[in-house]
Amino acid sequence: MTVLAVQTYFAQQAATASVQNTIWQRLVGFDQFPKADDPDMGPCIVVVGRYKRKETRLRGNRGAGTKQFAWTQDLLVQATDTDSARGGRAFSTLVENVCQVFRTGPGAATVTDPVTGEASGVTHIGENIDVANNMPISETDPPIELTFIAVVTLTFVETAQPY
Repeated sequence: MTVLAVQTYFAQQAATASVQNTIWQRLVGFDQFPKADDPDMGPCIVVVGRYKRKETRLRGNRGAGTKQFAWTQDLLVQATDTDSARGGRAFSTLVENVCQVFRTGPGAATVTDPVTGEASGVTHIGENIDVANNMPISETDPPIELTFIAVVTLTFVETAQPY
């Protein structure tokens, strides 16, 4: 089990969402929330956010058994534009495109921690998806921009051994 491996995988997958039929040129994925002056930061990002994980031992002795982790993972989708109607419609499409990546993706993957090299299997990706759309935030300094925000919540199962 490794949090960083899961975060990295979901950031990479979410960033493959199509920006077709939106007003943005690209979507950038982050496994940690970027600083405002990050050179990769663009007007359209997805960030792996809050997670909850429940751990269960499936089989084997304590310390050497197989563990199963039931995850709930939030992805923050954020984009900016100066036009509320145009940006709002494009943002709705973008959020649906992010969901589509996981809805039609492989459903299972092996994730590997980039630091420790620890690997585990992730399954049931995209089986359950919840979306919460927040009210846009308006900047008051010219040029006035709106920030559109939604949270896509996915559930999945991770299996790791030995533990």
